Order: sequence, then C-alpha cells, then structure tokens
Amino acid sequence: MFLLKNAMCVFCLFLAILEIRGQASLNVRRFGEFDGLSHHHCTSIAQDGDGMIWIGTWNGLDRFDGYDFVTFKSHAGDGSSLGYDRITDIHIIGSSILCKVEDECFLFNIKTGKFSDTKMTWNQTLRKYRFSEVPVKSIVDRHGIRWTVDSKGVKQEYQKLSYFTRIPQKTNSQVRCIYKDKKRRIWITNREDSTIRIFDEHLNLKGYLGRDGSLHHRYTCFGAAIYCIYQDAKGIFWLGSKPRGLFRLQENQGGDFVVEHIAQDVYGHKMADEIYSICQDQWGRLWLSTMDKTLCCILNPDNERRIILNQFREFTNLPQICRSVRYTYITAKDIMFVCTTRGLLVSKLTKTSPYRLRFKIHQCESGRFSSLNNSATMYITETPCHHMFVCTEGGGINRILTKNLLANRFEFLHYDESYVSSAIDAHGVLWLIGTKGLTALDIHKNTFVTYNNDVWDDRLLFSDAPPLSLGNGRYIVGLMDGAAIFNTNLLRQKGHIPKIVLTSTLIENKVLNYAVSKSDTIVLDQYQRNIKLTFVALNYKNCENLEYRFRLGEKQQWNSLHRERSVTLLNLSPGTYRLYIESKLLNGEWAGNIRTFTLIVIPTIWQTEVAKAMYILLALILIFSAFYIYFYIREMQRKQNETLKAYLRLLEERNVVSNGNESTSFQGIHLLNDSLSKEEEALMNRIMDYIDQNLAESDINVTDLATVVGVSRSGLNRKMKNIIGITPKEFINRARMHKACNLLVSTHSAVKEIAYACGFADQNYFGKSFRATYGMSPSEYRQKYKK
Repeated sequence: MFLLKNAMCVFCLFLAILEIRGQASLNVRRFGEFDGLSHHHCTSIAQDGDGMIWIGTWNGLDRFDGYDFVTFKSHAGDGSSLGYDRITDIHIIGSSILCKVEDECFLFNIKTGKFSDTKMTWNQTLRKYRFSEVPVKSIVDRHGIRWTVDSKGVKQEYQKLSYFTRIPQKTNSQVRCIYKDKKRRIWITNREDSTIRIFDEHLNLKGYLGRDGSLHHRYTCFGAAIYCIYQDAKGIFWLGSKPRGLFRLQENQGGDFVVEHIAQDVYGHKMADEIYSICQDQWGRLWLSTMDKTLCCILNPDNERRIILNQFREFTNLPQICRSVRYTYITAKDIMFVCTTRGLLVSKLTKTSPYRLRFKIHQCESGRFSSLNNSATMYITETPCHHMFVCTEGGGINRILTKNLLANRFEFLHYDESYVSSAIDAHGVLWLIGTKGLTALDIHKNTFVTYNNDVWDDRLLFSDAPPLSLGNGRYIVGLMDGAAIFNTNLLRQKGHIPKIVLTSTLIENKVLNYAVSKSDTIVLDQYQRNIKLTFVALNYKNCENLEYRFRLGEKQQWNSLHRERSVTLLNLSPGTYRLYIESKLLNGEWAGNIRTFTLIVIPTIWQTEVAKAMYILLALILIFSAFYIYFYIREMQRKQNETLKAYLRLLEERNVVSNGNESTSFQGIHLLNDSLSKEEEALMNRIMDYIDQNLAESDINVTDLATVVGVSRSGLNRKMKNIIGITPKEFINRARMHKACNLLVSTHSAVKEIAYACGFADQNYFGKSFRATYGMSPSEYRQKYKK
C-alpha cells in the first residue's frame, strides 16, 4: 500500500508538470519516393539560409519545402560536364551548393538552378573550405527538427507539443458537468456511464460517488446522468439529471453523502425530469432550468415540504413558446437571464413571491440586424466589467450592447455564426467552447482566434459542459469522450514565425521555374502578362494547416487564400507591382511575416513612355489638322459663296445696264476679290457673257457653254466648283432664280412671262423649282417682298 501511494504521488506530480508545460511526444515521419523524393537512397542533407532542406540522392539534388520535393539535375547542353546525377555529398556556401559526383566537385547555383564546373576535385574542395570528409547525414534545423537521411529515404523527428492533457477515465463517455465546490473539490460527471468522479484541488481522484452516497475507489455508477451541480449557501448539493430529475445531497462528517431523490413537491406535482442548470437567488430560492417543465422555482429548498413553481400554471407571464430552458443566470443586481431554445428571457427578481414575474423576450428578428443572431440560446456569461455575452446555437457569441438590461429591446453585437455552447472570461479574453475547437475572443479589440485540430493535431469534439478554471491559464474542458486540461497560455504563445519563400513561378502557363527561392523581383518581358506564383511559409511541423492571404499593392484589401499556396495574376498592365503575402501561425493568428515581391512588367514598344508621347503628339497633330481643314473648308466655302453672290449681283447689274441700252460685255469688270487669278477671272467673264445673252433660252446647256469658253465639260465643272463652289448647271439655275426674284419684285409682269424670260418653257415646272428653292410660290414671294 505504501508503494502504491508513492506511485500515485509520482504520477500526480507528472500530470501537474504536463499541465503546466504541455505534454510533448515524439513525432516521426518518413519520406520516400512515393512522397516525391527522386530516389530512396539519400547520401547527405543540408539547410540553406532561407530554411529550405537540400538532399543529395542517387538521382539528383532534391529540395524540400515542407510540402513538395523538387529535383534538380544536369541536362544536355546546359554547359556543365556533369554526366550523371549520383550525388554523394553536399555542402552549402552562400547561395550555392557544392556537390560531390564521384571525386569531382560541381557547383549548383540556387538562384539559377544550374550546375557548373569548379575544376577541382572533391578533396581539394574539402581542404579549401575545411569541410569534413564524412558526409552529413543528420542535422537539427533552426526549429529543433532533426532530419536524417539513409538508404531508405528521409526521416523527420521532432517533439510534438501538446496543448492539453487528458484526465484519465474508464470509458469514452461524454462529460456533462465540471464543478468546483466550496472545499475546492472538483466534480466531473459523465453521461453514458452515469458516473460522478470527485477529485481534490490537485486533481487526485478521491473516488466515484455511488447511489448510496459513499465514495468508492473502484469504478462505480451513480445511477443517473448528472447535467449540472450546485452547492447552495448552506452547503447542500443539488444535482440536476436527465431523465431522473433532481437530487439533493447533504455531506456528513465522514465525507459521505445523504442522497435524496426529489420526485414531486408537497402538492404531489411531478418534478421536472430534464434539469440542465441550477442557481440560487439572494432570498434562498432555487431556480431550475429544465427542458421539459420550462423554468422551475423551489421557494423553500430547506423545508422538507418543498413548494415548487413550474410550467405555465404559476408563471403566467412566461412566453408560451419558451418551453425548453437550458441555462439561468442571476446578476448581482437580481436581474435574471433565462436561456431558452426560442429566445432570451429577462426579468427582475424581488423578495416578493415570483408568481407574477414579467419576462421580456429577445429573439432573432428578420427585420433588425442588431437583434439576437439566433434564438436558440445556450449560455450567458458576465465579465468583471459587467459585459454580458450570450452563447447561441449556430449564431455565435452575441454581446449585449444595451446598458439597461431591463429594456424592451436589446442591441447585440455579432462576432461570427459558429456553434458556441458556453464561455468563460480570462482577464479580458473570452474563451468560447465550440463543437470542435476553442476560440479566444479579445473583448477589448473585438478580435478572435480559433484553435482546433489544426493547432493540436488531434480531433477533439467538445461537449456542452461549461469549462472550469484551475488558475494560471489552465481550464478543464468537457469532451464527448472525456475531459482535458487545456493550457491557454501555451495556446496563445506565437512561437516560431515562419519565413515565406517563393518556390516556383509559372509564366504564360509555359515557363515553369523552380529556382526562385532567392528571388524578390520577377521581371515579365514585353510579351508576358500572366504569372502564377507558388510560395510556402517554412514550418515543417503540421505546415499543411497554415492559411495564407495576399494583396497586390500596399493600400489594397487583403484577399484570403485559405490553405492555397499560390497566386495567379492575369492580364497585367505594364508597370511595377508590389505583391504582399502573409501566413498564419499554427495557433490561427496572423504571423506578421509579410513578404514583399516586386513584379516588373516590361511594356511593348507601343506601350513605352516614348510611344505614349508619340501618341499624344500624333493626336495633337490630328486634332490640329482636323481643325485646320475644317476652318480652311469654311473659308473656301465663304469665299466661293461671296464670289457666287458677286457674280449674281453683277449679272443683275448687267441686266439693268442692258435695259439702259449700254454695252453688254462683262470684259473689264473686276470683282472686289483678290482670290481669283486673271485666268479664272477671264473665264468667269466669258461664262457670264454667255449666260447673260442666253439665259432666256430654255435649251441652254453646259456643253454649249463649255464650247463657247473653250474648255471641256469636265474641266468646266471642275473650274466652276473651285471658283464658286457649284457646277455650271447649278449656276445657270441659280442665275435664273435670281433673275426671277428681281423681276417679281421690280416689275408687274405676269408670273408666266417672268418664267419665259428666265428660260423656263413650262410655268408649272418654274413654280415647282421656285418653291423648292425659296420655300414659297412666285406669287407669295412677290406679295412678301414687293415694295
């Protein structure tokens, strides 16, 4: 017995050390050809300045980044005399790797990914750099991981730190309640096997509580699945179970308990069968949260003839829809919060009988964003600063922003939409219990970090049991198959911050380059606009669970990549870009290890600055030319129009001269227009003479006019278009209309006579032509303009 006690003390001391420092276990992993290694026979290993692992094999030089192996070999025409790829030793110097092939030394450039000759034997190289003749087959990297190579591949070994310690138990039963009594004993109850274990404050097991009230050292069932425990002001224990209802336990001097099962009250009313929580107000009344009898109240728990209020018979103001109650909490100011499956109930307790309590209900409202995020409430907790947080089933944690806790409507702040069964405050950090992880909510910064199997590399499912604080950042948390002690201080440690390294680039989906780990700048030529960059945060411990994000430009928003390790950029315009990449730590926080890569996209010849200046100059020339041509044409049209009007006016004056029996020749008449040459003026004088003499003839035509002036018909058309802007035929018609207007205004001749005088054989045709030109008939024109 003495030896057994000593062994138990040593075991408990070992558990305490594990709880404080975290449990470490050796993690061993082997890599071979099925994992991407080029050959199972590995000869040497080294780590470069960036943290990449390099391995010499019988089939080339391999690089490992925690995810993939990449093999570098010699190729025909690469400028190296390396004939085959059996590398038997390697050493890293700066950004190069010395490789032994037989007795010769070759230099591998990490920046270019190519081998070159050193013109030295391996022994000469060893003497020059003072390396050992024995190949390095085992190293410990900067993160404490041991790497070993042999003829079977690569072995990785490191101490895996565990963030929790399981509390041993006989069966894989769900823990439903964790409670610390006034003697600092810890009670842990299980659902499936209906056990109650009692530990001292150092978590030494005192025994199993049996249905007889005694503590048994052997595995013993209590006989009911206990969901909640409460010790009242007088030291009496009240245990709520499902489906056997309420138990009352009174401890005697020997450490055993008198167990009483309360099945009904003094009036014979059946007691609730499914009790989820118990609390007591300052007047000694017990409040029971039940899933089958709603909210129950024991008015006189110390009296053997207990009066119990339950259902809706006594609480007439309890909302009918809130039949299932999970949790009840009473503040220091006697405000009672009742968490139900259909909403959060709030009421003010007083010393008087609670028969007429008035409850205010807060639910998820479709038309109000600041309402409760989910009506199914699970738990409520109050921080030392009196901030109230409500845990919901699928609506995450909800903070009550309204200061008046008796207000008809609460304003809530939502954080996420996860399942939160309970929460506990730890000096400004609220630890939320989900189904498969813990979340640390910083209530001052409104930031949260989730810890799950990605962090502790073990699939844990958490139960609905509220956690229990052990002090110093340690908590007992209920699981679906037991209970565990979590060290939250260890969880929140950032630890190693991994360096982000570029592992490959793929340009235009054609040019794949693996030798980019030393690169910070990537240049795309004038015909390259698309690139895919692959990268990694060098953490060889559970690195598959790291998440990444990126942004293109310092002022741009971050884009989440989740666990994707590549960024594809398409249709990049010429210019210089800054690509920022950041990873998370294993604990789920952003590491702050932002790596910046510079992308330079070279413009094509038509996208250069000189080309852009030429485009601007050309555009200005085109605009100037367009304006010049426009104004030149306008000026030409103006001059032609003035010339036309001048000749029509001369024709009119000639008619007056002709009527006065003076000379009818236009020769010698000079226009006040310096734009005409002497040849053009002489031509127009001959044309005017002919038209003046033959205008009254209806058969006058352009051919005869061309013959008279001595030019071809086409030449006459071209010359007159150039001088007055219209063809000879149009000029004859304009002359006739102009003469007709003058005769209509200055004479009393009939319209028919005027038509014949102007060369129209048909009066109707004259009328149509006149209307088409002036928009009115000859008679209307005479009536409008005749003085």
